[in-house]
Amino acid sequence: MTLLTEKLGGWVFKFHTTQGLFIYGLILIHPMLYTLFNYFNLGIFNPLFTIFPMSLTGRELWISFGRFAFLLLTVGVAAGYFRTKPFFREKWRSLHILNYVAFLFVAVHAYFTGTDAWTPPFSWFYWFAVLIVGLTILRRLYRKYFLPKKEYV
Repeated sequence: MTLLTEKLGGWVFKFHTTQGLFIYGLILIHPMLYTLFNYFNLGIFNPLFTIFPMSLTGRELWISFGRFAFLLLTVGVAAGYFRTKPFFREKWRSLHILNYVAFLFVAVHAYFTGTDAWTPPFSWFYWFAVLIVGLTILRRLYRKYFLPKKEYV
């Protein structure tokens, strides 16, 4: 263990956990607001409209990318949070990596249904985030599959 990991590891881990739960809370607000939007727009209060697609045509297809991303994020966050429990103990890291896959679905969802992905300065942040997460995914895949096992830590 490096000196930096020894000194900052606990603090960084606590920050990562707290930040992850906070961000998941913000993500959870999004479908709740969509449910309210459907209530005021259609006059129907049915949270199942938010969870299950009504059809997979047009805009509904791109909204379903967000639904699937939410499912992946829920599994990834639960696996990370409950990683010490027997069910998640061995597989939590594999499930937690679903957050990267979920980000790709979020990016597609935001690009085709959102307005912020098209409006500066938010569009700059959008493309920067897509680039950084894409490079991170490529780096992790390269390290896992192309480096010898002893070099991949």
